[in-house]
Amino acid sequence: MFYLLKIIIALVVIIGATELSKKNTTLAAILLAMPIIFFVSFTLIWEESKDRSLISGLIQETTMYISVSYTHLRAHE
Repeated sequence: MFYLLKIIIALVVIIGATELSKKNTTLAAILLAMPIIFFVSFTLIWEESKDRSLISGLIQETTMYISVSYTHLRAHE
């Protein structure tokens, strides 16, 4: 049942972005750029495991990769 919830959330975000992009690309880009995926993923992982160290490690690594990606993209402007 929990796996089905994950699939439904992913489908809602993906379908919402594709349908929104047909009407307003700016709003679709904002939806895709929002960290909603991070928060939903962290919440679902927390609900499954209740493991603080797992969530902490995931947040630290995600932050590190986001900062590296941002730095890389800024260097190529």
